[in-house]
Amino acid sequence: MNPICIFGRDRRYELLEERLIREGYPILKGRLEESEPCTVILPFSFTEEKTLSLMNKMQPQSTVLLGNPTKAMDSLAKEKSLFLVPVLKDPSYRLRNALATAEGTLAQVIEKTDGLLSDLCILICGYGHCGSALARLFWLCGSEVWIHSREGSMKRASEDGFNLYPEWNAKAAMFDAVLNTVPDPIFPDPILRLLRSGSSFFQIASGLSGLSTEKMQDLGIDFHVLHGLPGQYAPASEAEALYRILTEPCRDSEESE
Repeated sequence: MNPICIFGRDRRYELLEERLIREGYPILKGRLEESEPCTVILPFSFTEEKTLSLMNKMQPQSTVLLGNPTKAMDSLAKEKSLFLVPVLKDPSYRLRNALATAEGTLAQVIEKTDGLLSDLCILICGYGHCGSALARLFWLCGSEVWIHSREGSMKRASEDGFNLYPEWNAKAAMFDAVLNTVPDPIFPDPILRLLRSGSSFFQIASGLSGLSTEKMQDLGIDFHVLHGLPGQYAPASEAEALYRILTEPCRDSEESE
């Protein structure tokens, strides 16, 4: 049984570590054992540079649980004979993670805005797992929900009954809050200037999508960066999901033997 090294430090990783220790798994306390293969659990927020640096220190046959590996990570894994487990490609985990993100976002919107949810007109950018979970949850709370996304996703949003906002125009001033799930920089200055001063912008996607707090403040937009929501609002569920991904391959291996 390879030792396990957990680099995440929020509550979900603490609960995961506690369970693994109870069940007898060998745990390395936030450090790599460079003399033998190990299983490494990385937070999804780690940059490519930081992830590659850690992978370079790992022994062949080590396993790495991470979000979505980049081409550079895949290449290095092949070079060093590492096994990558892309957690965010697991359908069950992605669904649970999206639900936890949506619930955490709802809590933050309640805290950071002054009106009733049923009074809010909300634009959700992106309609993947997270965007669709947000749309359903805020619609159930009575908010007026609009979707801006790629053409294929917009078609699904329309079929799900949501309002579509395909092109940026002066109607952007009607939105009380923007919930962004798109990591790409899709907000050039001309688009940001369409948003109403005093409105709220919640950055849910990893990174900042090319945005900055200073720029948003200059435009009078209340800017909130919401990263790591599942670990804050559903740590026990997240720990259970990670435990399943971590241990199921082991069970499969044992059954095949």
